[in-house]
Amino acid sequence: MKEKKKLLFLLPSLRGGGAERVAVNLIPFLAKYFDLTLILLEGKIEYELPQANFNLISISKELRSPIRHLINTPSHFFEFYRLIKELRPDIILSFMEQANIINLVISKLTKHKTIITQHVVPSRQFSHKGLLGKIIFKISKGLYNNAQLIIAVSQGVLDDLYKSYSIKKNITVIPNPIDFYFIKRKSLKPPEIKLTQEFFLCPGRLVIAHKAQDLLLRAFRKVLLYSPSILLLFAGEGPDLSKLEVLSKELGISDNVMFLGWRKDLWSLMYCSIATILASRYEGWPMVLIEAMAAGSPVIATDCPSGPKEILDNGRFGMLVPMEDEDALANAMIEMASSEEIRKHYKRLGQKRAKEFDINFIGKRYVEEILRVLRE
Repeated sequence: MKEKKKLLFLLPSLRGGGAERVAVNLIPFLAKYFDLTLILLEGKIEYELPQANFNLISISKELRSPIRHLINTPSHFFEFYRLIKELRPDIILSFMEQANIINLVISKLTKHKTIITQHVVPSRQFSHKGLLGKIIFKISKGLYNNAQLIIAVSQGVLDDLYKSYSIKKNITVIPNPIDFYFIKRKSLKPPEIKLTQEFFLCPGRLVIAHKAQDLLLRAFRKVLLYSPSILLLFAGEGPDLSKLEVLSKELGISDNVMFLGWRKDLWSLMYCSIATILASRYEGWPMVLIEAMAAGSPVIATDCPSGPKEILDNGRFGMLVPMEDEDALANAMIEMASSEEIRKHYKRLGQKRAKEFDINFIGKRYVEEILRVLRE
């Protein structure tokens, strides 16, 4: 039997985000084809690790804040360099900007082959992060062309990489995978929280500049004029929780708004919801949108750069509304809440669409690209 090539998979952590969910989905698939070691810069694990043959190394314990990540950056570089010397991988795959930068910088010393992934449009992801964001943007722009392959998660991300980072070669699009049948099965379990009222669900990190939960709250105030008993549930954590709590009180809707934090029963909540809503100001390829469709939830999303328009095929598989338009968002929510036929329509088409992104299809593309880079 031919010996498997050694693949290191580098991530900042396994916090509860979309890119981290992609990594968890990929691990068992990649472990079939490669001698796989997962390396986390921070030992924060919120997802259940899959049953697969792989090694796990955490460079740091839980760091709890971006500042701690920044302080630990030199030790992350040093320890990652040491691990490469010890493990002698054939290739290293990294997810997210911090891991991508470390992967590419160290490759100049170790000469290992690199594949990096971009999950968000680069022109937007650092726009609200001040001086540090500008510095990271410039560093990434200077390094990304050194990768043997860049995987963009959508056509919109690819187009932005060409424009913002002046990428000239070695780039392809591979959408984020889901485990369709696993999600569908899990979604049928009753949620851990008991609700007697109908509700909309908004999953994702509580970051207003990115996810636009402020816009959603204002739109929801208009929905309550149509149906005063409907609830809006936010499932996720993030730095803007207190701001959103204050805003919901200022709008006079706090009795109908619930902040649930990180949820293990997210897919069950999706299945039970009127619709899952993504009001973002920018994305890359929002995993949560496809997961909601797989779970049997109708979806409403803003036409932000990038991802929702590609996933929903211009509104064929879910409602697509203009970005920053609270009236259009409110009208879509009212229309979804008022018609069971409309909900059934989008549920049926959404599940059909979500199957196209199952790990058994998308995982093969990752394997093909990794093997292609190894041959070069």
